[in-house]
Formats: sequence, C-alpha cells, structure tokens
Amino acid sequence: LPLSDFIAQILACRIISLMDPNRSWAARWLRIGRFIPGCYTLAVSEELPEEYQGMCQDNNVQYFPPKRP
Repeated sequence: LPLSDFIAQILACRIISLMDPNRSWAARWLRIGRFIPGCYTLAVSEELPEEYQGMCQDNNVQYFPPKRP
C-alpha cells in the first residue's frame, strides 16, 4: 500500500501545523511548544502497517498505535 494512499485513510482532520511553536497557544495547550515547526499528527484511526512502523523505528519517530475501545 503506497504511503500516500494510507495517509488519506489515517489522517481525518487530526493534524496540527506549527509555524511558531513557542508563541502558539494551541502548542502550549497540547504541550508541544518545544517541538520544531512542522505538521504533526494528533490522532490516527488505523494502525500503521508493519512496514511503516519499521520506518518510524528506523528514523527514531515515536509511533503510538490507536487505542481500541
């Protein structure tokens, strides 16, 4: 499954873009004010395929699978 196809499935309006994290009230509220500028996923609805979980691990990106009720 190409990453672009998968992203459309998991990112249902649950991202935040930070241009100036130090001055952003939203970044402070989410406790991400020390992050570097960029786009961040706040929540996902599906678990990443193992291939992409491995990519996250290889690049020191923290991945937390979605919590199931």
